[in-house]
This record gives sequence, C-alpha cells and structure tokens, in this order.
Amino acid sequence: MWYRTDNSVESPSVLKLGPLSFSLHQLYVSVMSSLTVLPVNVVIVQIFRSTPNSKKNEVVPDIPGLGQSQGSRDKMLPYWFVYVGWVLVFLSSSVSAFFTILYSLEWGKEKADAWLITFFLSFVESTLIIEPLKVVIVAALLSLMCKKMMATGEELTKNVKALATIGDDETGNSRY
Repeated sequence: MWYRTDNSVESPSVLKLGPLSFSLHQLYVSVMSSLTVLPVNVVIVQIFRSTPNSKKNEVVPDIPGLGQSQGSRDKMLPYWFVYVGWVLVFLSSSVSAFFTILYSLEWGKEKADAWLITFFLSFVESTLIIEPLKVVIVAALLSLMCKKMMATGEELTKNVKALATIGDDETGNSRY
C-alpha cells in the first residue's frame, strides 16, 4: 500500500545491517504497516478474551485477584462469537497472503526482495516495540485502576470510622 509501485522513490540513506540493507522509506513502510494492522489485531484479541470457554459461560480468570466477577460475565459476548473471531483470523490471513502474492508477481525479483525485507522489519518492529508497548500501556492502565480502587476503599474505611464515632456517646459506648 505504501510501498509504491513506481521507481521514482529512491531514498539516499541506506542502512546496512550485515547482509541486509534497508532505507528510511522501508522503515517508514514497516511502521505504517504495523499501525494499520494494530486495530484489527486488538479487535480479534478482544473477541477471544470476551467470549466464554464453552456454552456454559465458564470463565477462567486471567489475572489472580482480578478475576472476572458475575457482573463481568453479563458483559461477555455470546459463546458463538468465537466463530466470528476465527473467521476474522482466517480472512485477515487469507487476504494478506493474496495481496502479498499479487504484489510480488507485479514487482519482480528485486522489488519483491526489498519488500520482503520491509516485511521482516515490520515483523521485528511489531515484536520488539509495539507488543511490549501495548503491554506497558495495559499494565499502566490496570495499575491506575487498581490504585483508584484502593483509594476509594481507603476513603470508604475513613467514612465508616467517622460514622462509627458519630454514633458513640461521650462515654465511648455505642448508642446502638
């Protein structure tokens, strides 16, 4: 898509890493490709995470202490949504393989090899940068949510203690 089929795109700066050489344009294409597939990957992962393991709505908590409660079971997708997820996986794989074959036939050997290097750059970039970045972002969001829940719990404890002292008379005995 961003690789352009015309030969007018020449990047003057070529980086060599062992037997591989790639340009800044190839690096740009790999970044854009990774960002293009990111929403599709997130949707597929969420479909599989939000469906129960079977028709019985069995839910396996994935984080100890933060397991899914009955309230989160009500927000889950129906069990048959797993099939929708698998169809999306199959379609995304098939469509990308189809276009890969078509583009490589159109370009010829040299341009197809350069595109293959760009593909590997995109894969390595996704594995080493984007996936760890997603993990860090999710961990930060979870820690903020847990911190907010703990702060809310501490405020609740303080409020209960304050109400308990209001109910006591001057002698320290409870009126109730």
